[in-house]
Amino acid sequence: MALQSGRGGAMLSAVILNLFAGLQSVIAVSYTVGDAGGWNLGNNYTTWAEKYKFAVGDTVVFNYNQASHSVLQVSQPDYQACNINNALKSYSSGKDTVTLKDPSSYFVCGTPGHCQTGMKVAITTSSTPTTPTTPANPAPSNPSPGGTPSVHTPPSSTSPTSSATMLQQSGTALLLLSPFAVAIPLLL
Repeated sequence: MALQSGRGGAMLSAVILNLFAGLQSVIAVSYTVGDAGGWNLGNNYTTWAEKYKFAVGDTVVFNYNQASHSVLQVSQPDYQACNINNALKSYSSGKDTVTLKDPSSYFVCGTPGHCQTGMKVAITTSSTPTTPTTPANPAPSNPSPGGTPSVHTPPSSTSPTSSATMLQQSGTALLLLSPFAVAIPLLL
């Protein structure tokens, strides 16, 4: 089943390109804190965070040995002072996913002394989702605990890509974007 060519096909192509442009701007990206090094002593998390442009709705994944570390989300003053006694949220599963909702988010290790040695990260987001950059080492594609779906990005790319398939049948184009499917009536 071939798509019609000519003016109608060009119009359809323009519509599909506009749909992709709109979808690209709202795709959340998942970043693994510390990349392959994870959430451990000895990583420079300031340098790590500066490599990426985070957006509201993106997620950060903390991978660590739960016997040695934890993650505390704290206020900016508590981040600067390495105060682990006033956490806004606490995580201790060893693989914690946090959705970025605020313009700035601050995380420290809850193990005494670890924050003072640099095991802390400040993440600044844009106020609205934008076309994200892809992390150098995206989060693994293992399903997250509890069956919660997560978005993963392809490696070695400067912007996310979407796999799309379009079928024409009975005057309707079906645009398949995993996990979304959109039916578009063809005006040919």
